[in-house]
Amino acid sequence: CTGLVSFTIWSVWKKKLVGFSLAFLLIPFSIVSNVFFGIGTIMGERLMYVPSVGFCLLFAFLFMRGPIKRSSPTIYILIVVMSLYTYKTISRNADWKDDRTLLTHDLQYLPQNAKIHMSVGSFHYEDGEYKKALSLFERSCEIYNKNDIALVWRGMARGQLQDLEGAERSYLDAISVNPNSYDAHYHRGALFITLKKYEKAIPCFEKAVEIQPWNSNAKEWLTYAQKFLNNRSKDR
Repeated sequence: CTGLVSFTIWSVWKKKLVGFSLAFLLIPFSIVSNVFFGIGTIMGERLMYVPSVGFCLLFAFLFMRGPIKRSSPTIYILIVVMSLYTYKTISRNADWKDDRTLLTHDLQYLPQNAKIHMSVGSFHYEDGEYKKALSLFERSCEIYNKNDIALVWRGMARGQLQDLEGAERSYLDAISVNPNSYDAHYHRGALFITLKKYEKAIPCFEKAVEIQPWNSNAKEWLTYAQKFLNNRSKDR
């Protein structure tokens, strides 16, 4: 790797086409590779469109001016390889129908990817398949337990399956990771409303309103809990 980078720098310095081609391949790829810093998304072929320009330039250089000659057997091997990749590209298009088909298909190839487990779990949750969703959320949190969004999803799935204590623990885990997680405070407050523990629900909604003062949901539930406690006090 070091040798390739050094050769690229030297070639660019000498204003060689091969150096420009390699730079066009390596520099954009390094930005999206998740090696130097996380980019917040799953690595995929969509991130290789710009780097592929450098690859095409490099291939054209090798074919026209490099060691690959038109009469060489190597060209036939390359044609076969490119044909296979062309077929793979066309067959892959079906997976890109929508987020659900893409991520569900890729899950089997990315068993250690926390984000894709969380995303596929959210699809099952939206379909009301809470047990399937929970297993995926649990796996996501096993792989990476510092994602407050996945922890909130896990809490929601546990709540739907009537594991209310487990749901609260999951919300607290999310808050410990990100104290300013609106969803964690909001759903914890909603859980206390379900349990009719309005005194505990109020500080949760107050924190949620503090985090997102423009969000009306937390404000409405906060008002509801406060009114309920006020009416109960008057009845006494």
